[in-house]
Amino acid sequence: MKINTVQKHFNDYIRNRDKNLGCISCGIKPKNPHAGHYLPVKWYSWLRFDKQNVNLQCPKCNRKNNFIGYRQGLIKKIGIEQVIDLERRGLEGKPKGFSWTEKRKQKILKSL
Repeated sequence: MKINTVQKHFNDYIRNRDKNLGCISCGIKPKNPHAGHYLPVKWYSWLRFDKQNVNLQCPKCNRKNNFIGYRQGLIKKIGIEQVIDLERRGLEGKPKGFSWTEKRKQKILKSL
């Protein structure tokens, strides 16, 4: 299964989960919400499907990378301890031997 297929289902899950919430970064309720990453996939690929790392975001904040607003919104949503833990997992780096295996992708889909 292609990673983009998993990403589509995951993004749909996030949009549905957060549909009654505003943008995590600025609070507005967007017409066409994105599933935006706190720690970007480009640098934190192992957190790509982490449900704490991905939240509903308006297109403007997602494009402009409103990191400060995202962090503030995330603290309100999950608490400072969980945000620090997410940041720690990012700073620890990619787990040794990590890859998006079929088994791992299937596990993500089943968790949605």
